[in-house]
Amino acid sequence: VLETKMHKTSVPHAYCEKHIKDWSRIWLSLPELAPDLVDCFVDTVTVHYDINTNNYHNTKGVEIQAADFGGMGGLYSLDPAFPLKAETILYGHLIDFLEKKLGYVERETLFGATYDWRMAAPDQLETNGMFAKLDSLVEEAYTKTGLPVYLMGHSMGAPFAHMYLTTHTPEAWKQKYIAGLITLGGPFGGASDATEYSLCGTKWRIPISMENMKAIMRHMGSVAWMMPRGPAFEGIPIVSTPQRNYTAADLQQLYTDGASPEMAAILSHVQPFVAETSFLPPGVPTYIVYSLNQTTSLTFFEPEGPTCGKGPTSMIATRPGDGTVPDLSLLSFKYWKTQPQPVVPIQVSTDHVAMLSDPEV
Repeated sequence: VLETKMHKTSVPHAYCEKHIKDWSRIWLSLPELAPDLVDCFVDTVTVHYDINTNNYHNTKGVEIQAADFGGMGGLYSLDPAFPLKAETILYGHLIDFLEKKLGYVERETLFGATYDWRMAAPDQLETNGMFAKLDSLVEEAYTKTGLPVYLMGHSMGAPFAHMYLTTHTPEAWKQKYIAGLITLGGPFGGASDATEYSLCGTKWRIPISMENMKAIMRHMGSVAWMMPRGPAFEGIPIVSTPQRNYTAADLQQLYTDGASPEMAAILSHVQPFVAETSFLPPGVPTYIVYSLNQTTSLTFFEPEGPTCGKGPTSMIATRPGDGTVPDLSLLSFKYWKTQPQPVVPIQVSTDHVAMLSDPEV
């Protein structure tokens, strides 16, 4: 969940808000997605990328932060307003189970490490303050409980936590403060959907057009991070067009051909950085929960070529997976270098999103 303050000097329409003094929820507030207001919403949440400096920034005059860092308010539901809270529940079922069944207490034994996922380019996590904030939260949890901490990450949160442990935390600090890592549906090798989202957009779980979602996601370093990569995808087409196939190794060329030089430049920074870190072991006991029970996209056909256009795309190759992340990615932890601590795979039968509410998990 993200919240915003703003003092804009220009807006897409005269009725768009220019000034919000106090932090207000922007991702997600469903009323903001009304047809008359959606352009205002897109203008606020879009990430801008400077191809010359490799820097990301918000729309001029906009501040955005992750909601309720340390607590559960930014994780429970995308929109807490009744009756939308139940319709947009995110981690709520898992939080309820931990609190009501296992006795965890928010901000005492259970902590939420929310972050601005739009800005989570992997080559900048060390410098944009996200890892430093997590350091402080882990140390706070250790101080309050007297026990080392388990990190749990779902979806992109899994490679985020893995990168935190492999590139940021000193060994002695890790041994003192971290008890283990638990991942749910971790795309350790990326997912074809991320490529499709930035090329053509997605409807995802919110009522917004694919074109608007494309505008929001096309300059996100985090989306580039989640694209297919690594030896598991070697030689496999991710996008097929009438002119040629594009494998994971061809993604920079895909966006160059598709008139998206910004994403091509983002990939030129993200791909080498991730390639250097993907095979490092986390160095703590690790429990990897994944599912292979769902048909999952692998290769998309773009009939209008890499620009996507307005024509329909079709999925022409699939793999087993969790419905979002294919097995090639979910099992990429097998490429990690060996570590003395256990790495325990746990296969379940649910899908990627339902993993957060399934009693089996």
